[in-house]
Parts: sequence; C-alpha cells; structure tokens
Amino acid sequence: MEAIRQNAILDALYEHFRLHPGDPKITLGELYKAVGAVPSTREQIGEVLCQLWLLQGKGWVEFQSLQDGFGGTAEITAEGVEVARDRRQLIDNLCEPIPPPSHLEPTDMSVPGLPLNLPDTIRISAGPFWMGSSLHDPDAHDNEKPRHQVDLPAYKISRYPVTNAQYACFLAHNPDHQAPHSEEERDHLYDWDPQARIHPEGKADHPVVLVSWEDARAYCDWLSQITGKHCRLPTEEEWEKAARGSLPETHLYPWGNDWESGFCNTEELGENSTTSVHKFESKNKSLFGIIDMVGNVWEWTASWYEPYPDSPHKTEKYGQICRIARGGSWRNSRRGVRISCRGRCKPDVRRADLGFRTASDAE
Repeated sequence: MEAIRQNAILDALYEHFRLHPGDPKITLGELYKAVGAVPSTREQIGEVLCQLWLLQGKGWVEFQSLQDGFGGTAEITAEGVEVARDRRQLIDNLCEPIPPPSHLEPTDMSVPGLPLNLPDTIRISAGPFWMGSSLHDPDAHDNEKPRHQVDLPAYKISRYPVTNAQYACFLAHNPDHQAPHSEEERDHLYDWDPQARIHPEGKADHPVVLVSWEDARAYCDWLSQITGKHCRLPTEEEWEKAARGSLPETHLYPWGNDWESGFCNTEELGENSTTSVHKFESKNKSLFGIIDMVGNVWEWTASWYEPYPDSPHKTEKYGQICRIARGGSWRNSRRGVRISCRGRCKPDVRRADLGFRTASDAE
C-alpha cells in the first residue's frame, strides 16, 4: 500500500511538472485530490504527508507543509523525474526502506492520529558575507566587533523557528523526553501540561520555548532519524548569514538598515509574549526568505560564546561555558534584535523567550 501511495504521488507530481515545466510546484490541496485523498480528512492527509517525507528523504520530492498539512506546496526533483520516467526502476526502489545515516537508528514514524509536522527548509547558497559590527558603530556591543568576512559552504536552514506543534510531534515520538517547563514562576504561563504533554492553548504556531540547548539538539537528532539527513542546530555564522544575506549586504535588520515599527515582535510592540511565526512573515523576512529571525524568541545555535577574530574585547565569559543565542526576543528593544547582536546562555537554561530553528548540510 505504501509503494502504491508513493507511486501515485510521484505520478501526480511528474504529470504536473510535464504540463507546467516553468512552474513545477503544486499546492498540497491539489496533490491530495490528484492521489485520491480527501483534503478534509486528517488521517488521509497524514498518510500522504508521511509518504512525501519518505520521498523527500530519497531526494525525489521537495515540499513545504503549513498549518499541519492543510497548506503548502510540493514539486518533483530532477532525480524524481528520472525515476518517474523509468517505471520499473520506480517500482523496484519504492519497495526498499530509506537507509538512515550510519550513525543513527531508524525510528517508528507512526503515531496514531498525529501526522508528522516537520520544519520547512531553505537552501542558503555558498559564499562570503559580512559578519558582526563596525568598531565605530555606537549601537553595537563590544562582543559584536569587529566586522569581518566569513565564507561558508552551502547549507539549509528552517524557514521558521520550530513551533509548538512541531515540538509536540517530536514528543509524541519520544515519550520519555520531558515536555517544556520552567523553574521560574514568571514563565509558568508557557509550561506544557506534563501529563498530556500539550502546549498552552492557542499557541500551536508559536515558536516552542522553555527548551534547553540539549532539548533542541535532541529534536535535531530525532529529525535526522525521521528524514535520513543529518539535521542540527545552525552555527552562529550560518544563522547570521541567513538573516543578513550575502555580500555586499550589511543590513542591521533582515528587511534593511532602518528600524520599522510593527515589523517584528519586540518590546515596542507591547505583546509581552510570543506570537505566531506567521504574523510578520511578509515583513520580518531575510533576503533568503527566512522568516522571524529577529524578535519573538532568541534562538539557540551550535556555537560556543567566543570572541571574533582580532576582537579587542576581553572577558572571562568567553570559552566553552555558554552557547550563543541569536535574534533577540519579545522581551528586547529594537537595539537587542539587530542581526549582529549576540546573546549567550548556559546549555541547561530554559526561558520563555528562547527557542531554536534547525539546519542541515546542503546536498
């Protein structure tokens, strides 16, 4: 049955590609209908999404899912086109399981009643960019200086911060992992129900918070098992390039150099809480199309808090003590959400303004 469903999905995507070579993307709603799934039936949508993830793991399909699978697009890759053209090869390959990376154990993908909800990613092209702030920038903190050029290989980063709904999917597959919680009374508003493991009501599409660095890494490890790709936290350099853009860009904010009121969730907005990752997606967007990179929540990175090359700034806080967090949050003013602003947290910290997004190596 699984091979038949995958076969139908590839056929539908290939047919759309053949008829629309200049616009190969198809909406998930159209795809559901093309393969005989009822778009209003969550179980059938979940089945199609599971097969899409399997096909994406094989490199035959690229897709983005929004709103728990009820929105988004899909398209067949060049490799998928070749497979679809060779019917015999398609059938032979569909019946083989996707091998996970050699260092990972495969995981059970089936949780009754809960379709997979995984981050959508965007490819960041290889090349240099400007990182940090000028020595003469009056708004810059000492740890942001000096501005320096960094050259990175291509990589992928998630379009949005990981949401509560996506983290709930991770918890459903990992029943022994503790749900987000806080030891600070002021942050108990964001605690999850410890028994039901349910996020606060009305916050499914808010970024997950109250997660430690180890929690974020555990999510990435699970994502690696699900997708068969090595998923991880972005480095500080990867985070900043995704927010700023390639050379010659030196933006202070993802949208440009000037502060714009109402473009992101900061202290000035007055929300005093997290907001949906979609609320500012038409405004708080980087040149690469990455959403919500400043404001809303700080984001864990893989990097330790270390000085930049040739930095005049000295402090005993540098070293392998704290991990870098980026982006600022709803608790910060506009100065604290500049792209170059660096935060730091000990890895076991859980805060109501601290979340994460994922990254992976480009194929």
